[in-house]
Amino acid sequence: MPSFFAENAPYLLLAVVGFWFAARFLVMPGRKGSGLAAMFRREAPVREAGLDQAAIRTLVEDSRTFARQRPDIRGLLLAGDFAAGTARPDSSVVLVFLADNPGVLSGKAGLSGWSYPERGHAVVTHDVSTEDGAVLHRLVLRGAPPVVLAFVGTEGRALPASLAAPIRAGCQVLDDPAGQAAARRQDWRERAGA
Repeated sequence: MPSFFAENAPYLLLAVVGFWFAARFLVMPGRKGSGLAAMFRREAPVREAGLDQAAIRTLVEDSRTFARQRPDIRGLLLAGDFAAGTARPDSSVVLVFLADNPGVLSGKAGLSGWSYPERGHAVVTHDVSTEDGAVLHRLVLRGAPPVVLAFVGTEGRALPASLAAPIRAGCQVLDDPAGQAAARRQDWRERAGA
């Protein structure tokens, strides 16, 4: 019998290791999350967080600077998915400027003091439209998400129809030197049903 053990020692050792391995990792893993069972366990889904204001920091900074350089602009709000923190890379950035006379900013030259495109974000397309007394600049910039710059009059309280959904999604006051942006934000959120 001793010759049996001597001749088959590698196989017996392999059997002992196999038994230990099965007991340790397959039958009784010991610790939660250890063993081979953990390798085959499905991971819990990870919810991907959306982009927020930090993702568009330079755009916000340049827009604040633009608003502060113009005495006819009374406030600046960020609306939509970036304000709510749920934006994706293709979500539009909606910036709402409260202006004394939005008509002055209706031409493409009205954005001449806005320095964000000079950061390497060349303007690919630039469409200007007027809606409910507001002037909307819709821009596609190279290397940036789509941008909507809305210039809304300080006198009227009407919410332009195309801004209702972004305001409902989320709205943050970025600059409010005249104290009008916070009041307008509250009024618009109520009108939009948020």
